Amino acid sequence: MAEGQRIREYVERFAPSRAAAIQNPTEHYSAMFAELVSRRSQVIADLEPEGVQPSAEERANPLLLIGKSRANRRQAEEIAWQEVVLDRYPPEVDESGSPLDD
Repeated sequence: MAEGQRIREYVERFAPSRAAAIQNPTEHYSAMFAELVSRRSQVIADLEPEGVQPSAEERANPLLLIGKSRANRRQAEEIAWQEVVLDRYPPEVDESGSPLDD
């Protein structure tokens, strides 16, 4: 269950009515986690295509390359989270549990 725990915590906290409608939570959140990982990998592959060589500047300063890679991975995580979790389970309540205005 740990694989989908972050997703489950988000959905149960911010989309409680939709969370209550999930029939098999363990299976559901595990499948969502697998989809999240897959989508993140796809985005990383798009951002860092195979065969693209580092620029002369990146070769001269490897920290630039490391920073670019870390930024790409953060961006991929955010894109995947948006597509797999937030688009399906938009927040219904705020952090205090109060309903959001439509």
